[in-house]
Amino acid sequence: MLVVAAFLLVAALEILVPLGIAFWLSRRTGISKKVFAYGAAFFVLVQVFHIPLIQFTQVPFAEFLRGMGLEQPFLLLVFSAYAGLLAGLFEEIGRCLVFVKFFPRKKIKPDRKNAVMLGLGWGGIESIAVAVLVAFALLAYLSAAPLTAGQISDINAAYGGSLTAEEVQSMQEQIEQLMNLNPLHVLLGLAERLMAITLHVAWTLMVLTAVLQRKKLWLFLAVLWHSAVDAVAVFVATNYGAVQAELAVFVFFLLGVFYIYFKWKGE
Repeated sequence: MLVVAAFLLVAALEILVPLGIAFWLSRRTGISKKVFAYGAAFFVLVQVFHIPLIQFTQVPFAEFLRGMGLEQPFLLLVFSAYAGLLAGLFEEIGRCLVFVKFFPRKKIKPDRKNAVMLGLGWGGIESIAVAVLVAFALLAYLSAAPLTAGQISDINAAYGGSLTAEEVQSMQEQIEQLMNLNPLHVLLGLAERLMAITLHVAWTLMVLTAVLQRKKLWLFLAVLWHSAVDAVAVFVATNYGAVQAELAVFVFFLLGVFYIYFKWKGE
C-alpha cells in the first residue's frame, strides 16, 4: 500500500507543483499565465524535432562507436554525452528563438520574471508528462501481482505461444523487479522532476542573459550545462544506480538554485 500511495503522491505533485508555483508567481508578480502555456507549448514543439532525431541516430551512432573499438563504459560515456548535447542544443536554442522571435511578436517583455514563468512552463509540461507515465506505471504495478513463470507461459500459450522460454523468463524478472519496488524508488522520480523544473528555470534565465547582453557565451554555457546534466544522469544511473544519479543531479540543482536567486535578486 505504501508503494501505491507513493505512486499517487508523486503523480499528483508532479502535476500540482509546477501549476501551483505558476499560479502563485502570477498572483504575486502579475506575470501572465499565458507565458507558462507558451513555455509548455514550445517544449512540446522542440521535442517534435528532438525525439525523432535521437531515435533515428542512436542505433547508427552506437554501431559507429562499437566499430571504433569502444567498449563499456567508455562507449556509454560517449553516447551519454551525445544524447545530452542534442538535448542541450535543441532546448537552449529553442529558448533563444522564443526570446528573439516569439516574444517580440506577442509583445512580451524579455525580463527575468517572464523568463522564470517560461522556464516553469517548459519544465512543468515535462513534469506533467512524466506524471502520466507514473500513472501507467501504477497500473502496471497493480496488474502485475505476482505472476509466476508458469502462469506467464500459460498466457503465452493461450495467445499462440509467440514468446520463447527466454522471453518468458525475462518477463518474470521484470515483474519481480516491479513488485520489489519500495516507496523510496518511486519518490526519487518526484525529486528528479523538482530538480529538473528548477534547472529549466535556471537555463531559461541564462539564455535570456545571452539575448539581452548579445553574448553567445551565455548561450554556450546554457547548452553545456544542460548537456552535462543529461549526460551525467544517464551515465551514473546506468553504471551505479538511480540514487547515485539523483545525487549527481542534486549538485547541478544547487547551482541552479543559486543562479536563480542571484539573477532574481539582481533585477
